[in-house]
Amino acid sequence: MYLPKRHQVDYRRGYLSADICLGKATRAEALQQLQSPAWSQINVQHDLAFVARKLDYTPAQLDATMHSPPRWYSDYPNRARLLGLAYNSYRLLTRRPKASNF
Repeated sequence: MYLPKRHQVDYRRGYLSADICLGKATRAEALQQLQSPAWSQINVQHDLAFVARKLDYTPAQLDATMHSPPRWYSDYPNRARLLGLAYNSYRLLTRRPKASNF
């Protein structure tokens, strides 16, 4: 319930795609299942209370977190610049190409 509601991520697409490839479902059936919200068959309030209790939040704090804008790792204190400098120095000394676009 967290991922579909907070980040619009729906893992049902992958599961249903695998079911279509395996012949367990047809494409029409999968599209019909995707028409309903991912959290329609569960008790949302009960699950939110459970998650809040496990995270030691109040339900109001969890609700505020769910409705706040998403954050990226750079919004928090980190050592990305130092690690990037160390990685680039290592690459320079070993003459290795950059491994990613980050």
